[in-house]
Amino acid sequence: MSVHESRFIKWFAGIAGSLVVLTIVALLGMWKAGGIQAQEIEQNKNEILETREYHQRDIDNVMFYMREIREDQKEIKKDIKELLKK
Repeated sequence: MSVHESRFIKWFAGIAGSLVVLTIVALLGMWKAGGIQAQEIEQNKNEILETREYHQRDIDNVMFYMREIREDQKEIKKDIKELLKK
């Protein structure tokens, strides 16, 4: 093997080694980012479930107050009828 070929092989091996190291570092970074993303997704999921729970409570309260208003309206209507009869 000539000196020129030997230098080329060393140069090529250096580039290949650098690419392998960069690939490993990139994969580790992607793995770490995936873990962070999974954690954020779980947090968002929990926030959505909490919001749904509060929303359901709000709906229940609104429905309860609507029933009360209807009952009060019936009572008022009954009182008005009695007043008009007199």
